[in-house]
Amino acid sequence: RRSVGKMAGEGELVLNDVRSPSGKTGSWAKGVESEEGPYSYTTENGETYNVEAVTYKFGKKVESGNICFSNGDKYEGEWSMGTKNGKGVYRCANGVIYDGRWKDDMRHGFGSCTYGNGDVYKGKWARNQKHGDGEYAFHNGNCYNGEWRSDRASG
Repeated sequence: RRSVGKMAGEGELVLNDVRSPSGKTGSWAKGVESEEGPYSYTTENGETYNVEAVTYKFGKKVESGNICFSNGDKYEGEWSMGTKNGKGVYRCANGVIYDGRWKDDMRHGFGSCTYGNGDVYKGKWARNQKHGDGEYAFHNGNCYNGEWRSDRASG
């Protein structure tokens, strides 16, 4: 089947927009990316996006899968236009693991963060900071359960 003037079949798309991937390998049908199979792409700064599924939420394309960063960090979850949004797990090379909600590339909503020393925070986040109700369990057994404001206990 032939698609005149539009991408169709397998191929690689190279874009020069800063917010878009520099190269993408995958399938296209009628000039748009096909949602039938997984695909991957690598950005100019070395981030590799492995897309498992594509959905549309509020008219925006949402990809889900995993991202491997050049510093060894890994993200598994949802993103849109290269920005983490929705549910996801971020594993830092230094051992820190965040599992929760993301908004505009920041921890936002409910989530848990396990730090390299064994401390664990479970609670609300706003703009990448602990903010709202939450519990911080220290690796030595101490615990704080209460209100957080701008990344600091406030109760």
